[in-house]
Amino acid sequence: MHNLSNLHYAFLKTFFLQVILVLSMYQTLGYSRNTSSDGSEQVIYILQDVVDNFEHGLFAGGKYVDNGSDNGGFSIVQDQVHTGIYALLFETDEDGFSGPNIEPEDNFISVTKTFSIPIDASSFSHIAYWIKSNNNDPDRFVRMQIVTNENQSWFQMSKIILSDVNKAEFTRVRLPLSGSGFFMPAGATLSDFANITSITFFLVRDNNVIDSDKRSIYLDDIQFLNEPYRLSVKSNPEIGVNVETITAGNSTVSNQTTNFEISDLDDGALVSLEAEAVKNVSGNDYEFSHWNINNENQGFGNNPVSVTMYENTNAIAEYQLNQFSLTVNTETENSVPINDISIDGSLGEIKTPFTTSVRQNNLMELFAEEERTIGGETFHFKQWKINGQNREVRQRSVSFNLIEDTTAIAIYSEGDLLLTVSSISTSGVTIDGTNGGTTDFISTFNNNDNVQLTAPSSFTTGSSTSQFKNWILIKGNNSPEKKEVATLNFNISADSEAIAVYEPTLETLAGWNLVSIPTELNTQANTAITSLSSIYWEWINNSFFLAEEIKPGVGYWFFSKSFSLTSISGTTPGTKSRTLFSGWNLIGVIGSQPINKPVNSTIQGKIWTWDNKQKRYLSIEDNFQPLHKKNKMFPGHGYWIYLDSVSEITLGSE
Repeated sequence: MHNLSNLHYAFLKTFFLQVILVLSMYQTLGYSRNTSSDGSEQVIYILQDVVDNFEHGLFAGGKYVDNGSDNGGFSIVQDQVHTGIYALLFETDEDGFSGPNIEPEDNFISVTKTFSIPIDASSFSHIAYWIKSNNNDPDRFVRMQIVTNENQSWFQMSKIILSDVNKAEFTRVRLPLSGSGFFMPAGATLSDFANITSITFFLVRDNNVIDSDKRSIYLDDIQFLNEPYRLSVKSNPEIGVNVETITAGNSTVSNQTTNFEISDLDDGALVSLEAEAVKNVSGNDYEFSHWNINNENQGFGNNPVSVTMYENTNAIAEYQLNQFSLTVNTETENSVPINDISIDGSLGEIKTPFTTSVRQNNLMELFAEEERTIGGETFHFKQWKINGQNREVRQRSVSFNLIEDTTAIAIYSEGDLLLTVSSISTSGVTIDGTNGGTTDFISTFNNNDNVQLTAPSSFTTGSSTSQFKNWILIKGNNSPEKKEVATLNFNISADSEAIAVYEPTLETLAGWNLVSIPTELNTQANTAITSLSSIYWEWINNSFFLAEEIKPGVGYWFFSKSFSLTSISGTTPGTKSRTLFSGWNLIGVIGSQPINKPVNSTIQGKIWTWDNKQKRYLSIEDNFQPLHKKNKMFPGHGYWIYLDSVSEITLGSE
C-alpha cells in the first residue's frame, strides 16, 4: 500500500512543477460516452467518476500539496458535487497566485489545470461544464483551452468572471465549438476536434495585484454535446392525455395530446409539463400517478414538473386505472352457490351474487349473515375468502382496500361445529376419514357427530421422511389430549382441534421444560424454537449457563407460558457422539430415531428425564408408559447422565 501511494505522489509531482496536473488514466478521470436510444452519441462526460478514494496517496486528506509547497494547490472534493461523483477543486494558496515563470511585473498571473484525454468530439457542436466559486473579485476569471494533436489551441472567447458565478449553486457554462465560443486557429476546421488531446482551465487575474485571501473554484461534469434537443411526451398507458407545455422564453403550447414531440429546444431550456389529473376512457377513470423523466420517477402526485433540457428527453405521464370490479358471492364448503344471502357494509345491504365497480383504494367493509335457512336446510357462516385467500374462521366482518379486481366469497356450512385439522413437523399431509382433507383444513359438523381421522404412518417431503408419532386432540377449552393411535375416533360436541404429530416435533407444556434438539435446525425451525423463549439454560462442567445457541445432542431447560408443538426439522449431524464431562451432564438424542440406553463403563447410576406433564423426574430404566419405553431415549427430550470420568458417548443411531 505504501509503495502504491509513493508511486502516485511521484507521478503527480513531475507535472505539478509546471503547475499542470495531468490525469491520463481513464479509470481515474472516468470519462464515458452516453448513447441515446436511437444510437447517436449525445454527450461525453469527462469529470463524472473521478477517483473513488482520495484519502491515500493521490490527495492526502482531500487536498494535494506538492512537497510542502502550497503554490497552486488544488484537490478533488466530495462535498461540492454537482452531478458527478466528485467535483474538482481549483484553489489558490494563502499567498495568492504565483504560477511558475510568471513574473510580478507581468500584466496577469495565472494557474492552469490540464486534463490529458484523447477524445473524438468531431460529431458534437458544443461543450459545457459546471462551475461554482466563492470569489467576488471582478478581475478574476476562468477560461478554457482545447488542444488537438495538431498542436492547435482553441481559446474560449468569453471570460467566466468569478464575481458573476453563483456562490451557493453550480452555474452551467455552455459554449459552441465554433463561432462565438472559441477563437479558431488559422487553418483549423471543426474536423480537428476528432483528435482532442487535452483541455486546460486557466485561472487568471487581469492585473498583478496579489492578496492574501484563499479562493476556491469548483469544476464538474465537462460535457461535449449536441443541440437542439428533442422532448418526447407520452402517457402510460397510451390513452391520449392532454398536457399543457410551457417553454421558458417561448410561446405557451397548451393542451397537446400525447404522444407528441417538441423539437429545437435550446440547451438549458426550462420546460414545464402539466398533465390532466383524471382521464376517462370508455367509462373508466384513469388517475394521474407521477411523471417519469428519462426513467426517473419525479415523485407521486408531482404535477406539473419542470424539465431542464441538457439532452434529448423522454417524459412519460404515468396513470392508474382508479376503478376496480368487486364481486360478492356466497357458496357452500363444496363450492355450491347459494344465493340471496344478505351482505351489509360499506356498499349498504346487498343480495348475493353481486358485482359493482368501486373507486381504486376505497376501504371495503362486508358483513355476512350468521346463518340462513334455504329449502328447510340451515347454513352457518364459516369464513370469508378474498381472491382465493381464506380469512379468519367465523369472522363475519371483513375489510380490505380495493387495489385490484376482487372476488369476495362468504362460505357457509351445514354444521355449526368446527374441527381444525393440522400437522406438525410437516405439512400437506392427506388425512383420511370423516370430512378428511390435506392439512391444514377446517371441517364442519353437527353436535355429537362421530369423527374419524386416519394419519399416514410416514410422510415424505423431498428427501426427508417423517414418521407419525401421535395425535393431539383439543376439545373446546379442555386440555390437550395425546392419542398414540393412527386413527382418531371421537364424537364432537364443541369446536375442536386435531393435530397429527410427526417426528421430529418438540412438545412443551406450560411451566419448566427439559428438552433437546436432534438436528441442526433449518432457518424456519430455529426461528420457531427461539420464539418459544428468549432464555435457554444449559449445564456445562457442573454449572448452569445461558445458552448462546441451540445445538444437537444438548439438553436445555426453559420456561414456557403455554402448551406448544414446534417443528424441529433440520439436518442430522454427521457426528452423533459428544465428549461429556466427569459428573452430571445434560444430553439429548442426535437424529430422528429413538436410541437404546448408551453403554459405557464411565456411566454411573440411572439416566433421568423430566416429565413435563407430571412435573417430576423419571428414570429411563423404569417402564413409565405412555411417556417412554424402558431403556429408550427419545428425540426432543432432555436427559441427565452421570459419568465418573471424561468420555465420548454415542447419542444417535448410525
